[in-house]
Amino acid sequence: VALEGKIAYQYEESATIEMGGIEDDINLKIANAGVSPVITINVENPLTLDANVSASLIPVFDGEEKMENRIDIDNVVIKAATVVDGNIQSTATTLVLGDESLRDNYSSEGYTFVACNLGKLLQGSIPDEVKFNVVFSTDENVVHSIYVTENYSVNYSYDVNIPLEFDNKLDIAIESTIDDLADTFADLADQDISVKGLSLIAEVANTIPVDFEFDAEFLDARGNATVASLVIPESNNTIK
Repeated sequence: VALEGKIAYQYEESATIEMGGIEDDINLKIANAGVSPVITINVENPLTLDANVSASLIPVFDGEEKMENRIDIDNVVIKAATVVDGNIQSTATTLVLGDESLRDNYSSEGYTFVACNLGKLLQGSIPDEVKFNVVFSTDENVVHSIYVTENYSVNYSYDVNIPLEFDNKLDIAIESTIDDLADTFADLADQDISVKGLSLIAEVANTIPVDFEFDAEFLDARGNATVASLVIPESNNTIK
């Protein structure tokens, strides 16, 4: 049976993408991640009319949503289901969200590429989680013809891929303060000696798969920068 008229249909689902793995006591700042994340959304349209998919992704830091890094996808068309021998066959579509430079990688039939800057989700720091909302709907202002079935179930899933392949825009900084040197300098102050120079030896383990350049400064007991100069050889300032 086919019905004709203005038909309104809407399906909404929300999910939370956990982004754990970064310790709370590491002061990690990301000016530019330099990576190209990809999010794929698999949707099956059970309606015999075109439908639209809209989505929003909001990074969350310490329980607060960072709205300036929000990403919105609006009204991407999902092709209608088909009728074969009286049976409705849902149309499967894979939406691919990613940087425009990745479009050619998803040119095959079945993919619908949506260019967007997913790198915004990682700006500033890696979020604790990302709120992910998807809305599947029809245009209620258009007259449609639809074939009647027992139910209209939207099958939906998603996948997140953040490759560890960085481009030349990578800009990450990790900051830390070492505050247990006071006793060492107090011991020196008790001695009748003069000190022209000190060597500071630090053992550092890098568990991140990129090289870091090392820089540091001396602070006084109040946390203010001092006039003491710290000389770090440019040829030997890399944490592998």
